[in-house]
Amino acid sequence: MKVTCILCDQTHEIDSRTFKAKRLRNKPIKMYLCEECDHRIAVNTVHRINSGNFDFHKPYKKPFIDFHPQK
Repeated sequence: MKVTCILCDQTHEIDSRTFKAKRLRNKPIKMYLCEECDHRIAVNTVHRINSGNFDFHKPYKKPFIDFHPQK
C-alpha cells in the first residue's frame, strides 16, 4: 500500500496487512507519518517537556475542592 507522509510529502510503501494500513483504509481521515518525522516529533516533545517551560493542562472531570480538616 502506498502512503504519503503529511509533513515531508514523501511516498512510502507499507505492508497492506499491517494494523496501520488497515486503520488508514477504514478511516481515511487518519494521517500517516513516516518514521523520520514521527521520531523528530517525539524527540522535540521530550526536549520541550524537559525544558521546564512546559505546562501540562490536564482537564479535570470534577471541580477541585481544597479540603482542610479542622483541628
